[in-house]
Amino acid sequence: MQVIRRSLESKSIYGKSADIILSSWRTGTQKQYSTHINKWLKYCGEKQVDPLYPSIADIISFLTGLYEQDLSYSSLNTARSALSSIITIDSIAVGSHPIVTRFLKGVYNLRPPMPRYKQIWDVSVVLQYLKTLHPLSSLTLKDLTHKLVMLILITTAQRLQTLLMLNIGLMEIQNSAVVFSFHKPMKQSNPRNAKRPLILEAYLPDKTLCLQCFTRIY
Repeated sequence: MQVIRRSLESKSIYGKSADIILSSWRTGTQKQYSTHINKWLKYCGEKQVDPLYPSIADIISFLTGLYEQDLSYSSLNTARSALSSIITIDSIAVGSHPIVTRFLKGVYNLRPPMPRYKQIWDVSVVLQYLKTLHPLSSLTLKDLTHKLVMLILITTAQRLQTLLMLNIGLMEIQNSAVVFSFHKPMKQSNPRNAKRPLILEAYLPDKTLCLQCFTRIY
């Protein structure tokens, strides 16, 4: 982020204004960007290039080096976004430069992204096992936690980040559901898509798989 701050200061953006702009990158994005920006700084040091004012040839050479390290299309796309946060060429963010976008299209054709998951598993096997973890009052805290987490994941298909942000202080118990609100933005949150409350509805046909039953333990 220090490099991004330097880039902002080169455009006469200082102090609080720079702080606000820097806060637009969330912690996860900062970690992703830092890897590629550090590689870029190393490249510039070896080639004696100004990291904030390179030529388009330097950008392509750097990305080609990453490609030759067998990085995936997704990783190269992240590198492009990282460089866009600090570099403009001809008043265009470097990631949007026609030559860079054409380069990434070439990478996509030569090394198309593969699906993250190639196999699926039978949910019914897990549900049958979870049904045996009953009654809840007889379970250890470990088994109780594992059952609750697995049921939430199966029934809501939420990211792990969502589970980490569940807070009983923001929990509301209703007649047929348990509702969790969130006080922090998440990865998929944006100004047009605020994170909605997570609603865990009761499953009346089978109490051994009912999420609301856990509120009795609570």
